[in-house]
Amino acid sequence: MAVQDMHKSRAADARAGRRGVQTEMATVEGSGICGPKGKDWSGTPHGKEIKFAGLDTYVTGRTEKPSAVILVIHDIWTWKLKNIRLLSDKLGAEGYLVLLPDFFHGDAIIDFGERAEFYARHPFTSTYPEVDAVLEQIKETYGNIPVGVEGFCYGGHFAIRLAGRTEGLSIKAAVIPHGSYIEPEIVEAAKQPVKFLFSNDEDHQIPKEKREKLEKILDSKLNSGYKFYADMEHGWSLRGDQSDKNIAAGAQDAYEQALAFFKEHVPLD
Repeated sequence: MAVQDMHKSRAADARAGRRGVQTEMATVEGSGICGPKGKDWSGTPHGKEIKFAGLDTYVTGRTEKPSAVILVIHDIWTWKLKNIRLLSDKLGAEGYLVLLPDFFHGDAIIDFGERAEFYARHPFTSTYPEVDAVLEQIKETYGNIPVGVEGFCYGGHFAIRLAGRTEGLSIKAAVIPHGSYIEPEIVEAAKQPVKFLFSNDEDHQIPKEKREKLEKILDSKLNSGYKFYADMEHGWSLRGDQSDKNIAAGAQDAYEQALAFFKEHVPLD
């Protein structure tokens, strides 16, 4: 599908408004929406903003003749969130080409209380083809290069779906920190290695009962796994307060878990 056509489709879906997003959310057990924005971290992002597959995209890391790509899919706080750019820079410093596209097309949530209306403007059905377009552009630009995906919260929904493919626009591995809209049947369908980083049992996106169900599924899969952070709240790995030593340590561990998983399954030359 052409990018222009995808944007037309997005506009049509947006006109469906709240009804459409409520229908989508109702199909997901224990569904929920990314938590409050949290705290900005110290540091200055040093990547660049480009157009990629028709989307504004933050790019960082090895941009010349890369040997592997990490596609980062943002949460509700968008690709502009300082912290997600800093995390992308860290992955890029390891030697990956890191792409962080704007799947919200410049839209941004201002009032967290209006998050349902925000999601109504950005239904999954509009984003699926755009994620595919990014993968297509990666293939066209860099050839059959290995691709890993890290999806935070909202982005985790797309990451786990991509892990269900073995041909065509497939990936090598997916990491999902504090995911949202995660259906057990889609985790069951994953064919590529996946790593979940679970928040505490107060996480309304993946509460205890659902987490335990997902853990059993992951235990049955070769090369997949999870880690449960019993003292970390939803969003800690991306939006946690770095002035809190415990949260900072938890966020660093989550980054190291993701990096190790990518190095194993999306190796660099």
